[in-house]
Amino acid sequence: MPETSLPEQFRPGDPLGMYTLLCPLAVGGMGTVWVASSAGERGFSKLVAIKTILQEFADEVQYARALRDEAQLAASLNHPHLCDVTELGESAGYPFLVMEWVDGGSLAELLSFAGSTPPWKPLDPILASQIAADTCAGLHALHEARDPTGAPLGAVHRDVSPHNILLTQLGQVKVADLGVAKARGQWRARTRSGELRGKLGYLAPEQLLGGHVDRRADVHAVGCVLYLCLTGSLPYPPEVASFELVLAGKYRPLDESIPRELREIVTRALQSDREQRFPTAYALRQALETWRSAQTVDHGHERIAACLNERLGSMIQARNARIRAAWEEFMGEGTLERAEGDAEFGG
Repeated sequence: MPETSLPEQFRPGDPLGMYTLLCPLAVGGMGTVWVASSAGERGFSKLVAIKTILQEFADEVQYARALRDEAQLAASLNHPHLCDVTELGESAGYPFLVMEWVDGGSLAELLSFAGSTPPWKPLDPILASQIAADTCAGLHALHEARDPTGAPLGAVHRDVSPHNILLTQLGQVKVADLGVAKARGQWRARTRSGELRGKLGYLAPEQLLGGHVDRRADVHAVGCVLYLCLTGSLPYPPEVASFELVLAGKYRPLDESIPRELREIVTRALQSDREQRFPTAYALRQALETWRSAQTVDHGHERIAACLNERLGSMIQARNARIRAAWEEFMGEGTLERAEGDAEFGG
């Protein structure tokens, strides 16, 4: 894992409540994601992921509220294909979000294992459809979320991309980063400077136009992800110049070597008119599962795990070595032995 430029307020070994920061994983537009260790009773400990706010945003109420919104939204969800959020904490005035530790890698890393820029390495169609179907399952749970009174939240992820689709070493698929998700009553329609939230290349036309966004925007994004998994490239270039192409739905047709039924599913998901798309992520998942069930070979999650190990095994081992070293330095050798006994580190 490459070295990460860190904000001044946190360093490896720093305590955050009952947690100890071990290694930075990534720095995003709003904060840093760390792998950390919890410290419980009788020496119990485990790995978690922690999202902290960058120092430049720490004093701004809206960014602290963003973490709170993400935690509150996640509290209404419990689904195997959503990354679990377990706690919203605060230390020395800095809020932080505690999430489950996913021990594999992201779909972005799986596709770009040979390099960080396109062309990326595509996946077998059955494997790609499995990942897309599981992503849809998690998104449908998000879209159906309700508040404590039972009222629909109208939640939409709005930033579905390979970077936010995580894979465990057992081949499980988990949708992560609800920090951009917009539910009823939340502030995040746009940022303070007015820019769009989400990654260019995956945004639906209605997102680019700044209009009302519903769950079908996430369906479009899954279509873009599936297209990328099948071809190694995005249907639309991830630049502002592709604006008109997205609005018109003009992308390079999928190659005829890809099964016809799967091409039709992608085509429907990518319709520029959202009325012509699958109405829900559940409907898209059903279409994918129907196609997969008709195939003579079903790779399943074991095949995802095998592909992850084949492509990212060395990266995962190097990352785990860094975590082990940090654990020994900041937590003590005895706790490391207990954690390894509990298989917290994975491969």
